[in-house]
Amino acid sequence: MAKGAALKRMLKQVFVGTWAVITSFTPSCTATETTSKIQCEAAGDAVIATHTGELILEQRLVKFQELEEYGRNTTGRRGGQRAICTIKNDPPGYRWVSCGKDGDGYTSYINGSRQKLMEVEEAITNRIQYRGWSGACKVKL
Repeated sequence: MAKGAALKRMLKQVFVGTWAVITSFTPSCTATETTSKIQCEAAGDAVIATHTGELILEQRLVKFQELEEYGRNTTGRRGGQRAICTIKNDPPGYRWVSCGKDGDGYTSYINGSRQKLMEVEEAITNRIQYRGWSGACKVKL
């Protein structure tokens, strides 16, 4: 009996020690990812930041918590479902932008014109594809 208990204790110590070593050297994916809560509004198939008018990419949207009131129909502006959105913040040194695929590279509409994106770190497709490939690209600033 004593040998069995000693063996269990030893195995537990090895397991705990191994676990401590593994977790200390494994980077945490969520440690650098932060989120923000902002006021937003659904307008058709898009979600827009209420105060800035910025399009919130679906890849950044974590939660859409509907509010009771709707947007500003009477003023002629948007008029969609108002909400509190939890969004992923851009990682330090990077920015997520809407993009499309162009041959073996990616493009985005910046200031009204189509531009080739350089230094695309990651590209994630949209859930729904209307024509060709569209999604979000993480670009280095």
